[in-house]
Amino acid sequence: MEEGYDSMTNVDPLQAVLETADHVAANLTRETSGENGNDCLAWHLPADELRDAVQPLIESLERLEADVLLNLVADGKGARVSKQQYCRPIHQLVTPSYKNQRDIVRYLAVADTPTYSVGIFVFPPGSKIPLHDHPDMVVVSRVLYGDFRVESYDLIDAPKKERSTQDTAVAQPTPTHPPSIFRASFQKLKSFMSFFSEVADEVNDRSLYARPNAQPLGVDGDNLSAPNVTCLYPHEGNFHSFVAGPDGAAG
Repeated sequence: MEEGYDSMTNVDPLQAVLETADHVAANLTRETSGENGNDCLAWHLPADELRDAVQPLIESLERLEADVLLNLVADGKGARVSKQQYCRPIHQLVTPSYKNQRDIVRYLAVADTPTYSVGIFVFPPGSKIPLHDHPDMVVVSRVLYGDFRVESYDLIDAPKKERSTQDTAVAQPTPTHPPSIFRASFQKLKSFMSFFSEVADEVNDRSLYARPNAQPLGVDGDNLSAPNVTCLYPHEGNFHSFVAGPDGAAG
């Protein structure tokens, strides 16, 4: 492929995924009686029910043809697309280009609605998204090509000795801050600082606490590779980081 990638203008291969996302988001949304009368996502659901609600989206992403979506060029020595398929990475084709493009993770926007966003991150070899959280969100990710080294952590209550009359424990059904604030910062690849099991939330200057997520979906050890799908929930795997493998990656 000769032309560059500046956005995902051809979303036809994603149509089934977007329709499923609409359906899942609708099922996870309920009317509230709050003063603004806005919809809110149903994070009140028990964990098992939330997983069941998201499962159709996971299955839809598993059926996605990455080579068609990204118009990938086959290359037997390139990045993995599936067990028997490899491709030429596209990180050098993303536009506009930058002087240090080999170190920059790029974002291709697909869709942005009031209840969910869809996009593709393109990683040069060895590039990374540092440890960060997704407050009160469900995030479903499909590796389109390549592989990642992943760190994944669950959100937990603050240790008892840290609890006081002030709100230091954040493992609650209410947002730590509006998801829209984090979404904007995440698209700028904002880094959230981490120190051992404590993660500093730079938005409201509180401490978030986490523990290793023992069995993140689609991850083998600490490796997440194409064509696997992974998913995080409000309190399961909600902190994570990605480091692309030697051939780069997209997902």
